[in-house]
Amino acid sequence: MPYNEQKNIAKKYYTIGEVAKILAIKPSLIRFWEKKFVHIKPYKSPLGTRRYTAQNIAQIQHIHQLVREQGYTIKGALTQLKKKFILKEQETDELIIALKKIKNYFIYLKSKAKN
Repeated sequence: MPYNEQKNIAKKYYTIGEVAKILAIKPSLIRFWEKKFVHIKPYKSPLGTRRYTAQNIAQIQHIHQLVREQGYTIKGALTQLKKKFILKEQETDELIIALKKIKNYFIYLKSKAKN
């Protein structure tokens, strides 16, 4: 089961060691992927200690699937992630347009009710 689908996430932040254990990978690989995939941005304390959220863990797991399981290169995985981001962005734009239309319709109905 993908990490992001697990229920009852007990903690808000995880250490790099905990993330490595959860995903069965080495901490050095996580640090390497952080440099290559800039969207992985764990919280860093003033002393530089990394703290990962459940979303960060899901992102790392997705990268792991692309690179290690599906055989993508780093560049290929970046391309796949960009495509996914672009699709989400387009869906968001479409949703905003639909919500604006609904808002305008309610404004129209409100003005009709006053007359």
